[in-house]
Amino acid sequence: RHTRYISVTGVQTCALTILQNDLKKAMEYYKQASLTADEINSPNSKAYCLMVIADVYKTKGEYNLAIEYLNKSESIALEIEDLHRLSEIYLEIGEIYQNKLEFQQSLNFYEKALELGTKIQNRSAISTSHIHIGEIDFNNKKYKEAIEKGERGMKIAIEIQNLENIYDASKLLYQSYKKIGDYSKAILNLERHKSANDTIIAHNNSKILIQNQMNFEFDKEKEKNKIEQAKKDANASAHIQVQRNIIISSIVILLFVVGFSIFIFLANKKQKKANLLLGKQNNLIENQKKEITDSINY
Repeated sequence: RHTRYISVTGVQTCALTILQNDLKKAMEYYKQASLTADEINSPNSKAYCLMVIADVYKTKGEYNLAIEYLNKSESIALEIEDLHRLSEIYLEIGEIYQNKLEFQQSLNFYEKALELGTKIQNRSAISTSHIHIGEIDFNNKKYKEAIEKGERGMKIAIEIQNLENIYDASKLLYQSYKKIGDYSKAILNLERHKSANDTIIAHNNSKILIQNQMNFEFDKEKEKNKIEQAKKDANASAHIQVQRNIIISSIVILLFVVGFSIFIFLANKKQKKANLLLGKQNNLIENQKKEITDSINY
């Protein structure tokens, strides 16, 4: 549960930090969350992490790297058969190609997202796909087709209360109706667009407050882990020092015992030699005394 908390918190915080364009910190959270997702064997979290980091690169305008990470996420989603995730990935790739003005490539991925979204009844993906396809129609000056797609996307967005899609659809419809001269509907959608924009700003401010709390929790957890690791390192270091002292003391005692033993051995050897010499001298003296005594008696 502990590692899962870190993973989820890291991933969500990573996504939220993008709102403040703190991409460096977002990357830091991503790396931590990604490693934790690997540790707890959570491919779904890993796939989401890869999508988030792709969004970081997309925000920085590094589209090739963004696509590279989305392709990695796609591989995981295909492996675990997460069709919902796949539809989101195809929308992201389509948006990147749209930003690169590669409209045919973009259209291919939007159509794949629409097909998948329809299959699994992912209404958000269906709405988003219609809106983005409508944007491509608008760029190709197919204004009626753009209006048709925009209205489909808008209808679903209103039903599911998807503010971002309402924002995008109203912008598309405002521009398209203006192009064909239907100014009343253009003004209607302009008002929708402004209203959605105000609501999104308020919502993002709320997200930033949540983000700050999550940042605090994440940093606190990280600092706690650092302190715990420092304690473990200190204990390990102290244990090693104790072991080292024991070994040094044992060696000193052993050397003392060996030295003392050698000293005793040499002392005994010297004493034996002295005793042997003294014995010989005593024998010599006794023999001399005997010879003198024998001479007197004779």
